[in-house]
Amino acid sequence: MSSNIISATELHAIISDNDISILDATLALSQRQNIAHDNFLISHIDNAQFFDIDVIADDKSTFAHTLPSPEIFSSMVSKLGVSHTDHIIVYDQYGMFSAARAWWMFKIMGAKNVRVLDGGLPEWKRSGYTTYSGAVIPSKKQFNAQFNPNMVKLTQDVYTAMQNEQYIIDARSEERFSGKTGFAKDGHIPNSINLHYKELLDERQCFLPKEQLKEKIQDAGFDYTNHIITTCGSGVTACILALALDETAHKNYSVYDGSWIEWSNNTALPICKHPY
Repeated sequence: MSSNIISATELHAIISDNDISILDATLALSQRQNIAHDNFLISHIDNAQFFDIDVIADDKSTFAHTLPSPEIFSSMVSKLGVSHTDHIIVYDQYGMFSAARAWWMFKIMGAKNVRVLDGGLPEWKRSGYTTYSGAVIPSKKQFNAQFNPNMVKLTQDVYTAMQNEQYIIDARSEERFSGKTGFAKDGHIPNSINLHYKELLDERQCFLPKEQLKEKIQDAGFDYTNHIITTCGSGVTACILALALDETAHKNYSVYDGSWIEWSNNTALPICKHPY
C-alpha cells in the first residue's frame, strides 16, 4: 500500500471488492454522540458500518474514547464484520476529523491495510457518488489484534519527553494552545510546539499534497530524524498529525492517548500559557 489516504474516485473504483470494509468513524461535535449515528442511518457509503469511537473504547477510563485493550477491540470490531486482513476504509461525516483516530486505532492493533477517505463523506457526495440509508447487517468475520505499544504514549512517557525536550506536537488551535481562550485549563505541555491540524488540510478538508505536508511539519520546527509525539485535546486530532507524519514517510511517531484532557486534569503536571 503506497498511501494511507484514498480518494473518493479510488474508493469508488474498488468498492465492490470482496475484502473491502468501510467504516463511518464520526465523533459527534455536539454533546449528543448518537446524532452521528442518526446521520449515518440517513446517509452513508454503500455497506458501511458505524465505528463508534466512544463505544470501542476502554469503558473503565475516566476519559472519553480511551484506547481499549486488544481483546476488547478485536471483539467489537469483529462484530462489525471487519477482519485484520481486510482492506479497511474509514471516513467521517465532517471531511477530516475523527476518521484519523480510527485509522490509528486499527494501525496500533495490527491492521496492515487501512486507509482514510480523503475529504470524507462530503467529498464522496461532491464527487457525485451514491449514498444509502438504513442499517446494514454485517457479515461474520474475525479480527485478531496484534498490539504495537510503540504507537501510543501515556502521561509518564510524555512527561519524560518534556523533561528531555523531545519533540511533542500539539494539534489544537493556537488560541487553546497559548491559553488565550480564558479557560483556566487551556495552555500546553511545556516544550511542546503547536501545529493546528487544519493547517494540513485544504478548503475541502482534504490533505495537502505530501510535499506541502512535509514543509508544514518542518516549518513548525520538527526534525524528521527524531521521534515525534502527537497530542491534542482528547487524542482525536492528534491522529491527523500522526497520519500526516506517516504519509510523509516519518514512521517514528506515537500518539499521546489521554492528550490535554488527561494532562490538564493532573494538578501535579506543569502547564504553559504562552506561545512557546
